[in-house]
Amino acid sequence: MISAPGAVGKTTFARDLAEILSADPVLDLFMFDDPAGLSVTAARELQVRLSLTSSSGGYKVGVVSQAHKMTDAAGNSLLKLLEEPPANSLILL
Repeated sequence: MISAPGAVGKTTFARDLAEILSADPVLDLFMFDDPAGLSVTAARELQVRLSLTSSSGGYKVGVVSQAHKMTDAAGNSLLKLLEEPPANSLILL
């Protein structure tokens, strides 16, 4: 979890870190940057994408911006993924 005051570049930092860790940022980096927060549909999409094999053997990285605004249903949907993430997967909130 990345925590800091607003407008200091948390999302930019998370994206840059993800690109360093993921060998193919186009195929293995999943950004969810909805100002309204993460929806249940987006949470399920993240689960599916992180369960797939990395295109180049690196990490698969999911970046969830505005995680504090996600709905309870989206949080419940992500709970299992956060407890037991797939191999070579990172989730940055």
